[in-house]
Amino acid sequence: MKQSNTTKHTNRLETISYGGFSIGQSAIMVFVMQFLNYFYTEDAGLKPIAVGTLFLVIRILDAIKDPLLGGIIDQVTPKRGKFKPWLNASILLLPLITWMLFFKVGEGETLSLIYAYGVYGIWCIVFSISDVPIKAIVTTMTDHIEERTFLLSIGNLVATVSMVIVLVFSAPVISNIGYFKTVGILVIFAFVMMVPFAFNVKERFIHIKKETQPIIEMIQTMLKNKYLIAILTANMLIGSFATHQTLGLYFIRYNLGDLSLQGIVMAASLVPMIAIPILAPKLIKRFGKRKLFISGISFSIVMSFLQLIVGYENFILFLVVTALKSVGIFMPMMLTNMFTADCIEYGAYITGQRNEGISFSLQALFSKLTGAFSGYIGMYMLAKIGYSANAVSLSEAFKDKLWYLMVLFPLVGLIAGIFVFVIFYKLEEKEVQKMIMLTKG
Repeated sequence: MKQSNTTKHTNRLETISYGGFSIGQSAIMVFVMQFLNYFYTEDAGLKPIAVGTLFLVIRILDAIKDPLLGGIIDQVTPKRGKFKPWLNASILLLPLITWMLFFKVGEGETLSLIYAYGVYGIWCIVFSISDVPIKAIVTTMTDHIEERTFLLSIGNLVATVSMVIVLVFSAPVISNIGYFKTVGILVIFAFVMMVPFAFNVKERFIHIKKETQPIIEMIQTMLKNKYLIAILTANMLIGSFATHQTLGLYFIRYNLGDLSLQGIVMAASLVPMIAIPILAPKLIKRFGKRKLFISGISFSIVMSFLQLIVGYENFILFLVVTALKSVGIFMPMMLTNMFTADCIEYGAYITGQRNEGISFSLQALFSKLTGAFSGYIGMYMLAKIGYSANAVSLSEAFKDKLWYLMVLFPLVGLIAGIFVFVIFYKLEEKEVQKMIMLTKG
């Protein structure tokens, strides 16, 4: 993967270390997203409604906290770096708290629920400390759009590979050695991958503010950034209806009839997407991020309709359509961090304020609200259609309803999201580069 930009600030070791952090963080994130709700209902004995409410409450509180965290990051006087101190702290804390998430504390539902609220709440805070700065740090590593795109593409590429490996192999490993040991292996791997970041990544372009801006004022400034609000709202609509992410394991177990198929289904969904981060810089340079977003979502909508028609009785055909649909939606999702970086430049141009931390925190807020809504909706609907934990089999009516939750709900979100994006997001790469040059003076 080559860059066309001749001026380069980062070196190969730094790029590898940045990618290593993305590998470790993504491995942890996707494991928690994929298996935690299933662990709570099938192993910890919690009811789906209780789990859905847990996700809703904790994620909303966590989302509200993110702009405050971003404001603090933007206000801190940079001595050892603006974002690195937060990321360095998360290298140890995130693996440790992740392991604690999958402890079984007893047979009683009340005790398990209290423990889940406490540890999951702490995990969300620690994850935010890793998530907001790792996205924003590219703006301090380099001031060149193409190099930022390159770094983010590398991060997306290795993160995707990491997610594929975790999702394909986790279910069989869990079946053999259980959650506790599996998560132990996972977090050790993540820690090893993340550590080099602390020693090799440098922040070169830290914008020290001449005067302090109150956090509330910073949030108000962000809300005036029409393009940032547009892209975040579009993604929120798409993600809030993404019940397939919450219900995937239940569908594989009860509709497909074999939880061991999880690795095959995940591989079909994710392996084709590995090519997207590799091709992204060239595709962005040729077509622009806006056109790629619209094309990807449109393709995914078409594949969703096709998925409804072909069903899942023919497993091979189901895998092919699932893979194509995933490719369509992954491209726009991969571009989110790049859109936010562009919107930071737009915000600096129109207001004179560079609020990188709070901008990516606002992105995290929308993302976590999205996760809260989709998680709650998914678990609530699972209970309503007749789910029973550890059942050998469930009725055909249950399976039909679960299938529609897997396809129809996400389709509604895709249509709503692309409508908002097309109408309200107009920012192009050439405009952003001009803004950077003008704000630099």
